[in-house]
Amino acid sequence: MAEVPWLRYPRAAGCGLARAWLQIQANLGLAANTLDAYARAVDDYFAFSAGKDVPVVTAVLMAVGERAILAGPWWATPPTFDGGAWTSPV
Repeated sequence: MAEVPWLRYPRAAGCGLARAWLQIQANLGLAANTLDAYARAVDDYFAFSAGKDVPVVTAVLMAVGERAILAGPWWATPPTFDGGAWTSPV
């Protein structure tokens, strides 16, 4: 299991979803600079949203986005609009 320097990202470390998502990214072997950028962004989001009525869903949304990217050529089949909603092949 790859190490994440949690002391550098205290707000991200304090959120189970963010912590799990960042640990997954580390385990996938992301470059240290990429992982650092992701962790700082998550930590900054929590600093920004502190005291505001903002749901803690960022980590989940990022994980969904990562899944969509890893699913493969998302650009090959664009989303379609059926008159009421956008549908995505991913």
